[in-house]
Parts: sequence; C-alpha cells; structure tokens
Amino acid sequence: EGQPFTVIEALAAGVPIVASNIQAISNMITEGVHGRMIALDDTPGFAEAISELLADPERRSQISQANRTLALQRFDRAVFRERIAELYREHGRAAQ
Repeated sequence: EGQPFTVIEALAAGVPIVASNIQAISNMITEGVHGRMIALDDTPGFAEAISELLADPERRSQISQANRTLALQRFDRAVFRERIAELYREHGRAAQ
C-alpha cells in the first residue's frame, strides 16, 4: 500500500508533520506546507525542525489548517470510496 497511516492520522488531527524525506511520505505531503521533510539520517535537522515549529505558534496553526484540509480532500472515506468506484468504472470499460 505504501502510505504510512501515522502520517494520514497526523494530517487528520491537524498535527504538523516532521518526517523522513522518503518517497512514500513525500508523495503525500508538501515540504513547508504540511510540515518538514528531513533527510533520513539528519538527527540535528529533525531537532531543529521540531524546535522551529514549537517556537512559532502561528506557523503551526497554518500547517494545522493545511493538514486538516488535505486530509479531508485526499483521505476521507467518501473520497476513497469514490476513487475506488472510479477505478472500477474505468477498468471495467477497458476490459469490455
């Protein structure tokens, strides 16, 4: 499946993301908009990103709103159902 549920849960909760810059996560969120993407082995970078977010309540609020919006647009159950139904419709027609 390839989409970390922890990231989806954090988005839905409106929590800023600080995560490793790996493809599964970078395909889900945008650096600077939904949080921070840090190189996998950059421990000081993680600490700095967390400290910056903790020190800036306005930025956290902006990210929180962006994350809730993204979660509702891309990961809501109704959205998933419609996407799956569309896939069946597309592939059903292609198979005929």
